[in-house]
Amino acid sequence: MKVNPDYEIFYSMMLYTISAFVSIAVNFYFALRSRKSIFLTAYMNLQIMLVIWLLANVLRKSAPNEEVAWLWIVTQYLAVCMFGIIFFDFSYIYRFGKRVIYPFRLFAYSLSGFNYIMLFTNPVHHWFYRSFDALGSVKGPYFYFHTLWSYTLLFFAFLLLQSAIIRNAKSAGIGKSLAVSMGILTPLFVNVIYVFGKDVFSFDLTPIAFNISTLTLGFSAYRGSFLDINKVSQAQIFDNIHEGIFIIDANDRIIYRNPVITNNIDNYSKVSKFTDLLVFGQHIENQIMERELLFERVRACTENSHRKFETELKVMVPDGLKTYLFKMERLDDAAGDRIGYLIRMVDITQQRSLVTSVEEKNEALGRINHQLSKNISATKQLAIAKERSRISKEIHDILGHTMTMVISLLSMADVMVSENKSEAHSKVKQSMEIIRGGLVDLKKSLRKTNSGDIEANVLNEELGNLIEEYEQSGIKVDYVYKKAAVQLSSEVFDTIYRICQEGLTNALKHGKAKNVTVGLRYVEQYVDLFIIDDGKGCPEIVKGNGISGMENRVNELAGYFSCGSPDGDGFNIHVTLPLETV
Repeated sequence: MKVNPDYEIFYSMMLYTISAFVSIAVNFYFALRSRKSIFLTAYMNLQIMLVIWLLANVLRKSAPNEEVAWLWIVTQYLAVCMFGIIFFDFSYIYRFGKRVIYPFRLFAYSLSGFNYIMLFTNPVHHWFYRSFDALGSVKGPYFYFHTLWSYTLLFFAFLLLQSAIIRNAKSAGIGKSLAVSMGILTPLFVNVIYVFGKDVFSFDLTPIAFNISTLTLGFSAYRGSFLDINKVSQAQIFDNIHEGIFIIDANDRIIYRNPVITNNIDNYSKVSKFTDLLVFGQHIENQIMERELLFERVRACTENSHRKFETELKVMVPDGLKTYLFKMERLDDAAGDRIGYLIRMVDITQQRSLVTSVEEKNEALGRINHQLSKNISATKQLAIAKERSRISKEIHDILGHTMTMVISLLSMADVMVSENKSEAHSKVKQSMEIIRGGLVDLKKSLRKTNSGDIEANVLNEELGNLIEEYEQSGIKVDYVYKKAAVQLSSEVFDTIYRICQEGLTNALKHGKAKNVTVGLRYVEQYVDLFIIDDGKGCPEIVKGNGISGMENRVNELAGYFSCGSPDGDGFNIHVTLPLETV
C-alpha cells in the first residue's frame, strides 16, 4: 500500500506523535496508581523503549538533511536493538515472577548492545545499512542478523506470555485469552511484513503496533482482569517474605515452599517438589526435636480435628539449632470445603536466645539480690555495732566528765563547809548544774542524728563553755585559738569537742594537773588540736577506754592522733583532722 509522497511524512509523523503521547500519558497514570514491583519496572522499561522508537521516527522524518536524519536513526535503534531483550525480560518476569538468570541476561544484553554498536559505526563499514535517506534506506547483511536475533527474542517472549495466558485461561476466559494472544502476536507479523514485504507499508507501523499491544496488556494488568499482578507477584511475595512458607494442597501434598524453608532445613532437595507431607516429615524427622508431639498435632489438623494450631519447633540445621514458631492453618473455599493448608515457620532463634539470656540474667540478679540482702543484713548489724560503740564512747566521755567535775567540786565543798558555808553551798549548786548538763548531753547523744556543716566559731564557743566548767574545779585552762571562716562537719565538730572533754577530764582526774593549755588552729584543709597539762605524766601508756576512744574517733575520720609524756612530767595530746571527711 503506497501513500502519496506528499502525505506520507505527514501521516507517519502524526501517527507516531499521537502514539508516543498516548503512551506517555497512560503509563504516567499506571506509574502513579500501580504498586511498585519488579513487574511494573520491566513494563515501564518496555514503554520507554517504545516512546524513544516513536519520537526518534518523528524527528527522523522531519530531519532537514541526511546528517541529522542519521543522528535520529542512531537514537531510534537504541530502542530497536534493546527492545527484544527488554520485552523478553518483561515476559519472563510475568511468567515466573523473577528475572532470568544473570549469565543469560549478560549475554543477551551484550549481544543487543553489540548490534547497536554495529549500527552506530555503520558510516565506517556499511554492514548495517548500505545507504539511507530521510524517507528510506537500503539494508546491509548485518541488519538481517540483528533482525534474526530480535525475532528470536520476541518469539520466545511470545511463548512465555502464551504459557502464562494458558495458565490463567481458566480465570480469564478462553475468548479473552485468545484475544490477548493475537494482540501480542500482531506486532511481530506487522514487522515481518514491513521488513520483507514489497511496498505493503510506506512507513514502519511496528512501534505503533507494539505500543497498542503493550498498552492493552498494561491496562489488563492494571485492571486485574487478565494479567493479574497479584498472580504475577505471588511467587515474588512468598520468595521475599521473612517467614518460612509451606503450601499444602487438599491431598496433603507440598505444592510450594519459599527460600526461607529451602535455606534453613537440610535435605530438602532430596524430596520432590510435590512430596506427600507425611513422607516429607518422615524424611526430616531426625532434624526435629520433640517430633512426636508435632506430628500428632499436624495429624489432628489434617484429619479436621483442629482448624489451626501453633507451637515452638526446634530444628537442627547446618548452622546449629534453630527455634521456629510453627503455625499451621487449614484453608477452605467459599463452600467451606478444605482446599489445603498454610504452614508458617517464623525464625525466633534470636528472640528465644534473648529470652534465655534474660532468664539467666534474672537468675543471676536473684542470686545477687540474695547476696545483697545478706550484705544489707550484715551492714545493719555493723551499723548497730557502730552505733553501740558510739553511744558507749559518748556515755564514757559524758559520764567521765560529769563525775570528775562533780567529785572535784564536792571535795572542795567538803573542805569549805566548816570555814565558808556559802562558798561550799555554791560548789554544791555548781555540781548539781553539771549533773543536769551531763544528763542533757546524754539524752542528746542517745537521739543524735547527723546534721549539716557547723561554723568554726560555734566550736570555739562550745569549747569556751566547756573550759569554764573545768575552771570551776580549780584547774587553770588557757584556751588559744585562731578564728577562721571555715565549715566543720558534725563528725569533726564532735570529735574535737569530745577529745577536749576527755583530755581535760584525764588532766584533772589522773594527772592532778593545775594548768592546762588547749590550742586550736586551722591550716589549709586541716584542723590541729593540742592539749598540754603540767600533771604528773605517764611514762608508760596503757590504753584504756578513754585513750582508745579518742584514737578510734580520729582513725574513723582518717586523721592523726598522738599522746604521751615526752619529758616525763605532764601529758600532751595532738590531733590532726581533715576538714572534709569521707
